[in-house]
Amino acid sequence: MSLKAVKIPLWITPITLVAKIYLQGILFFTIFRFLFLILNWSQVSQIENNKFYTLLCSFSIGWRFDTVVSTYILAIPTLIFLSTYHFHTTKKFAIYFLYLFCALIFPLTFLISAADIPYYEQFGNRFNTMAFTWLDNPKFVIGMILGEVRYWIFAIPLIGFIWFWIRIMMRQKKRQLRYLSEVLDVKISVKQAIYYALSSLFLIAIMFLGMRGRIEKKSPIRIGTAFFSNYNFPNQMALNPSFTLLRSWLDDLNDENKLLSLIDDNVALLELQKQLNITQVIPNESPIARQITDSVVSSKPNVILVIMESMSAAKMKKYGNPLNLTPNLERLGPNGYFFNNIYTAGIHTYNGIFSTLYSFPALLKKHPMNEFPTPIYTGLPGILKENGYNTTFFLTHDDQFDNMGGFLKANHFDQIISQKDYPSKEVLSTLGVPDHFMFEFAIQEISKKQFSKKPFFAAFMTGSDHGPYIIPSNISFKAKTSDTKTAIVEYADWAIGHLIELAKKQSWYNNTIFIFVADHGYSGNSPYEISLDYHHTPFIIYSPKYIPIGKEFNQIGLQIDVSPTVLGLMHINYTNNTPGINLLKESRKYATFSSDDKIGCINDSMFSIIRPDKSMGLYRYKEKSTADILFKNKSLADSMKTYSYSLLQVSQWLIKNKYTSQIGKKLP
Repeated sequence: MSLKAVKIPLWITPITLVAKIYLQGILFFTIFRFLFLILNWSQVSQIENNKFYTLLCSFSIGWRFDTVVSTYILAIPTLIFLSTYHFHTTKKFAIYFLYLFCALIFPLTFLISAADIPYYEQFGNRFNTMAFTWLDNPKFVIGMILGEVRYWIFAIPLIGFIWFWIRIMMRQKKRQLRYLSEVLDVKISVKQAIYYALSSLFLIAIMFLGMRGRIEKKSPIRIGTAFFSNYNFPNQMALNPSFTLLRSWLDDLNDENKLLSLIDDNVALLELQKQLNITQVIPNESPIARQITDSVVSSKPNVILVIMESMSAAKMKKYGNPLNLTPNLERLGPNGYFFNNIYTAGIHTYNGIFSTLYSFPALLKKHPMNEFPTPIYTGLPGILKENGYNTTFFLTHDDQFDNMGGFLKANHFDQIISQKDYPSKEVLSTLGVPDHFMFEFAIQEISKKQFSKKPFFAAFMTGSDHGPYIIPSNISFKAKTSDTKTAIVEYADWAIGHLIELAKKQSWYNNTIFIFVADHGYSGNSPYEISLDYHHTPFIIYSPKYIPIGKEFNQIGLQIDVSPTVLGLMHINYTNNTPGINLLKESRKYATFSSDDKIGCINDSMFSIIRPDKSMGLYRYKEKSTADILFKNKSLADSMKTYSYSLLQVSQWLIKNKYTSQIGKKLP
């Protein structure tokens, strides 16, 4: 066969091959974004005006994020393809590598997109590295996922989705190889060689632009680019979960992010001392230590603390829910203190347990109970133990999850009762036994301890109001609502009532203080990128003996204030070496909390959000307004930022320098 110059068809050139894979990837990402929209359709209602246009903008910006992810994936195979395709001996390798690489890597992003949908439903955030804080408990997590039927809805189509993508890549590879065999020995003209060189340079330039995500010189695309509107949902929908995962991973690797560097330590310390009204530092103790003394001698009442899984204040009729899901909690009023404006430290169970018991806030993306060596705190269990109390922690499931057992055992709990202690027939899922059975089992254990004539502190972490949702069938409870998600709230509340009724039959009931607070709430239909429903928690102290007449408190407070408030009610003398305060005697200017990598701060009318890139938003949350009024209220926003930064920065400093026991080490 004589060699002659021929014109290779346009569709075989590098730019068209890569462009075709790119467009196919964008199509798949767009399908996932449509699924995200459909499965969260109820949140579209938060968009008050121009819904179609806003959603269209969300898809448009989403295309930019999808482009960034796609071009990052395509960068390596494209460079290798361009450097090998033009050589006679490596043409086949170039095609093989391009399609096999894309066939393997793109499905990983599809898997992340599928996992992101239930993740967003649970946490109100797009997929990020916080999803992997449970990797040290894979058996527990897999069991929880497999036990939730909703997740199967995503898993089964995903397998077909990935199979379809791989098949497309393999068919295109086969087609290109077949064509290549026909033209492998054809001589390329100089003109065509120049064309391929120019097209390759053009492709590299386009890829670079795609990886930046924007043409502005100052900065490439950021997560903040997605926040184009006043409405949280379309902003969140614009993000690509592979992008948010990669971005959070890179942030975790950044040395500056390993420890908080929000504000100078000394400036923060002075600010926090001012917040806590500290005018004189106690010698040889931490700089925020306060000696708490009470003229009333404590009668050492028993204490039962129930940390309720996902029990947002938004689930209660008292705070506006029309379904009357929590009648048992709400009827504690005549003998209860109701704190109406309390906010959880974070959005994870480990945040709730840690902050409620030990009065330290959630330090953004840090897992406080999973550090080595295990830090030692005092908190409520330590102070009560020093005062002669038995201390026991009850939970429904495996105590190794989130390192709960190891951490709590090292931090002043005499005993951890968990799934291993219950009859195996009562274990219904990976979340262990249902709430009511844990309470029944605990009442028996508590009554045994009463033989020692020592007061007791029993802390509970419920589990039923977390997927997989299982309502026991062998009890008298009957839900009034048909939706599983609301029925499980009814059951969780019924179990609380069951605990109170069982306790009333015990000799120790009259001398017991009951405390109820959530570990966190749920994402709900939030107009903001931090859901207040995820942080607004009921905080109830109930005791017919110690609270003969109920009372409501409307001041702003935090989960870290639970322990000092309870200790104040008990008239116990101790050294408060935490940023928590006694809400019966003290007050806060603001409440600040963490939502993984974001910080929220509120007062009685304003809600500020501080994002990872330090940008801020300020909103009138009582009016549910999504209009950002930051620049009209800059001094207030700065005050909130300083308050929040100081609380978190000093807390980190105290932990780092081991000022977490009741009496800290001597200052250097």
